[in-house]
Amino acid sequence: MLLLFVFICSYSIPEKSIYALKFKSLDREDIDMASYKGKKILVAVFNAGNPDRKLLRSLDTLFRETQTILSIIAVPAEDFSTAMPEKMLVSLLRDSLNLSYPVTAIRRVKKNNENAQHPLLQWLTSKDNNQHFDEDVEDGGQMYIVNETGILFANIKKGVFPTEKLIKDILGQQVYE
Repeated sequence: MLLLFVFICSYSIPEKSIYALKFKSLDREDIDMASYKGKKILVAVFNAGNPDRKLLRSLDTLFRETQTILSIIAVPAEDFSTAMPEKMLVSLLRDSLNLSYPVTAIRRVKKNNENAQHPLLQWLTSKDNNQHFDEDVEDGGQMYIVNETGILFANIKKGVFPTEKLIKDILGQQVYE
């Protein structure tokens, strides 16, 4: 009986907590994941060479509607095409789209980039870290949802918009270890 308890406990405790991660924003500010503890986190990957404005606006709408319970972090990926110059991307995201949520620095997001992969995506795409999913990023528009205690519980492929009922239903789920 004790052996079963130890197995369950060791399975449910991630090797590396998402809350231990720190990285830079597009504005060169620190993003410390520990500050997101207690809220659900939606991480959205987008193409840094051709940002999906509709997706980014939808994320902003969702963030404004749910910011007391949900944090959103967008990750501009340079894996899918040549990234636009950083200043142009900052101008688009802050000035044109007026986004309210943080955007990380431009990085590679796919696993085959080894040490160049964004640390947040290293955690999200590796079962060794997150204990649930071991799937690479397929394309811009992919989203991940982490619950209030740091458990990754959703990996949503491109094509589902944040304002759709499916996302709101997922966000309403209670996920326990």
